[in-house]
Amino acid sequence: MSRISSISEFLLQAGTRYMIFDMSRRITRWEDQSFLDFEHGLVAHPSPRQQQGWFAIVFANPQLNAQHYIWFVRLPLDEQGKLVLAARDQFLQLIVERLASTMDDDSADKSLPDNPYQFTPGQQQLADFNSISRKALHLPPSTHFQAVNDTFEQRNWQQWEQLALQGISDWVVFTEPAKRDALLGEVLTQLPDTLQAHILQSLENQVIGEPLSSSVANWIRLQQEPRKIATGLRALCGVSDTPAVEALLDELLHAPQGKEVDVLVVIVPLMASAHRQGNPESIPSERGTCLQ
Repeated sequence: MSRISSISEFLLQAGTRYMIFDMSRRITRWEDQSFLDFEHGLVAHPSPRQQQGWFAIVFANPQLNAQHYIWFVRLPLDEQGKLVLAARDQFLQLIVERLASTMDDDSADKSLPDNPYQFTPGQQQLADFNSISRKALHLPPSTHFQAVNDTFEQRNWQQWEQLALQGISDWVVFTEPAKRDALLGEVLTQLPDTLQAHILQSLENQVIGEPLSSSVANWIRLQQEPRKIATGLRALCGVSDTPAVEALLDELLHAPQGKEVDVLVVIVPLMASAHRQGNPESIPSERGTCLQ
């Protein structure tokens, strides 16, 4: 393999097809060129977390088989939000030394060796990522989807604890958005607290319609517990620039609940995203930004 200068080039020269998902806050897919520009330090990360960019790299070699592999990688950023190139080079050296000779071997392990740049997502984020990436790859949802779909179709929450978290994420991602939003708008207040929280957290990675966003906003106004308010706000991350959400954020900032740390850590990036006019030296992000 000839000398390479980016993760993208490594994957291309290995004959793979790949997708890049940013997992720093919301889970969003990046275009290949956007990630390459980021890798070369040409653009800043639009929504870093803990001064790092958190990514999932999904790849497969179609000439070998249909097996997909996933690397979860976090890369340090400088004070401008741009990639620290020395860290990129160190990571590249690691994968080239350990994996370059195995990328075209059908039976070889493609997992990353232990290194300071890998991470393991939390259960909720991992479930959401599995759903989002499977849909992007045109793969079906998990076998847990049907049980969740039946539960919502029947509106029977008595046995909700038997539902798998992966199935809940699948239902949010794979259900037709208009149908999903309409149903959730009707049943949101009926859901058991834990199921409700899982649904709202999964919605963080979606762009929901106006009727559902209004329902979520009205639900938030009735809450007193900061944890619930923060969870509800996450569901609005994809529509943070709408007048209804901006009005809600303004209300919360003037309310006692809005002074709570759990709520503020969601409000601040939401408002920053809603008022961002665009940074020509950063990668355009999808609507909304929230903390994980």
